[in-house]
Amino acid sequence: MIVGLAPRVGFDSFFFACLTVFQLLTASDIGDVMYPAMRGSGTLSGAYFVGLIVIGNFMLFNLFVAIIITGFSETKAAILKEERENQAMIEQDKLRKAQSIARGASLRNKSIDRKSSIASSTVEAAK
Repeated sequence: MIVGLAPRVGFDSFFFACLTVFQLLTASDIGDVMYPAMRGSGTLSGAYFVGLIVIGNFMLFNLFVAIIITGFSETKAAILKEERENQAMIEQDKLRKAQSIARGASLRNKSIDRKSSIASSTVEAAK
């Protein structure tokens, strides 16, 4: 403690209470907060600090896991969406290729028909 300044740790005001709880949840200087509180209010306050640390860290851990799971599910959804789009593009390419092949075959048939009609008209003209 610095002479002339009130300690930051404690539950005297709402701001310092939030700061103290955050300090306890990060497991930083637990003894600097817990032992003075136990001296001032009895040994039962030790149970409060232990409960606060256990339950608080459990909640923080669950929050961290939920954030990670959400990130993975969003990534998985994006991957599935991209795969569906790729599959749709592949199907469109197959359809276009089939149409192109069909168009090419019909053009070849027309070309063959023209050649045969020209040949037949030439043969008829020669007669």
